[in-house]
Order: sequence, then C-alpha cells, then structure tokens
Amino acid sequence: MLDEQTQKPETAAPEVAVTEVPLTEAPEAEKLFTDEQFAHLGGGTLAYIKPMLSDEVKRIFPNAPAIDSGIKLFALLGADGTPLILSDSRDMAIANAREANLDLMSLQ
Repeated sequence: MLDEQTQKPETAAPEVAVTEVPLTEAPEAEKLFTDEQFAHLGGGTLAYIKPMLSDEVKRIFPNAPAIDSGIKLFALLGADGTPLILSDSRDMAIANAREANLDLMSLQ
C-alpha cells in the first residue's frame, strides 16, 4: 500500500512477541548485600541532609523539644538513617557534617 501523504510504500513495524509474566512468577532479584550489610553501608563516614518541616521532627528525633508547626528544618542523618543533628540552616548542617569528617551524599 502507498502512504497517502508521501505516495511511498508504507513500511510496517516489525511484530514483536511479548510474553507477560505474572509478578508472582518473576524471578527474585539477586541481592548484592544482606539487609544487615546494607544498614551498615558507609561505616559511619557517610551522611545526608534531609529537608523537613517541624511537624516531622518527632518521628526522627523523638527526644526533641516541642517546635512550632510549619518551620522548615534540615536534619543531618547518617547513611543508615541515624539522626545526628537538626538545624534551621542547611549551611549549618553541612558545617556539622564537615566538622564530624562525614562525607555528604546526595539522594535522588
């Protein structure tokens, strides 16, 4: 058949066979680390900064004093999620990481 606009022969896309595999039958992904090894990645040398609102503080810092609602804060957390410091300044959180010789990583 001819393409009506170009008057050239139509080229059909090649047929591709698709096999659906139910999720219950999909092979398990091979783990590179055990859960315990993964939890200890970074060995106390890596950290990240988590921006948060004051409403979330008690979940990560259970012993933190009461803070007014809606304040933007920055938590410095170890690679394993251990809470290290809480600040109202991102620069201060970075300075604390440097002072503790922690390498900051970026989370995507």
